[in-house]
Amino acid sequence: MPTTWQERLQQAERAAREGAQKAAHKAEELRQKAEPAIRDAAGRAGPAIQDAAERARPAIQDAVDKAKPVVEQQAKRGRAVVDAKLEQRKAREDARQNWFRSETGPVYTTGYPDQEAMRVGIQAAAEHGWRVETTVSVPEKRRFVGGLTAAVAKQAADRVLKPDRFLVTFRKHDDAPTADEDSPPPPAEESRSDESAPAPKPESAGPDRQSPGPNT
Repeated sequence: MPTTWQERLQQAERAAREGAQKAAHKAEELRQKAEPAIRDAAGRAGPAIQDAAERARPAIQDAVDKAKPVVEQQAKRGRAVVDAKLEQRKAREDARQNWFRSETGPVYTTGYPDQEAMRVGIQAAAEHGWRVETTVSVPEKRRFVGGLTAAVAKQAADRVLKPDRFLVTFRKHDDAPTADEDSPPPPAEESRSDESAPAPKPESAGPDRQSPGPNT
């Protein structure tokens, strides 16, 4: 019999280890005994699962067929919305780039994202009578409140949206051509051919041009 608390503690630890080993051994025996029954149940359930899947396949296919037109219609609507937005964006961009065709003046201010776009815009506007009055550079903001994440988001948005870096003010000259003058002249009417022209009327015989009688 243990007499000290150390011996009693050691005895309890040995008893716990022996109990854990017995429990593990018992669990392994139960698993080995139950394994054939589990395999047999799985084997019997396999055909039933396959049969249920075969019975459910027509219903699944019918649901897919019914949902297909709805999905296609939604996809068409989505494409139509996207196409409409692209057309609107294209029209706005075209109006922005060709503002000099519709503006009557005398002053107009617009922005350009870079120097090349500004050069092309100034040249096109000059061809329609607009001259540069002032040019202002828009300073680029370097400080971001939200830290690095906001900076990365700002740079990504700038690559897509291309914000204006230059503001140019134009003034139209008084002698510049108007929008009506820029438009091509209407086609001239074709002259009528000789065949369609009216034939001249025959001259009537006067008293001096009477035909001679039979006694002449």
